[in-house]
Amino acid sequence: MALLTSLSDDRVRFERTPFDHPELCVPTGHVELLPNLLRRDAADPKFPMSAADQWAAIPAVGRNGNPVPLQTFEEMLLGIGSDGSRAHHQKDVCSIQ
Repeated sequence: MALLTSLSDDRVRFERTPFDHPELCVPTGHVELLPNLLRRDAADPKFPMSAADQWAAIPAVGRNGNPVPLQTFEEMLLGIGSDGSRAHHQKDVCSIQ
């Protein structure tokens, strides 16, 4: 773990240049109508039994990066960061699909 920590770069953690990016949309699973009941993807007639994808937005970040660090995978599993203390909590709605 110490080796990996020594290789980390705060430019990545805070998405500063050259790790800034435009708005990105990422899949986060499938749309559930009820628990364990997925919404059908009516837009794809070739696959009538496919489920509708659920998307989240990762907002655009300029060269100065974010004022808060990225949410780590462990923090996401523990529910840490959706209060704004971490960037990209995957709750933002994607505007480009």
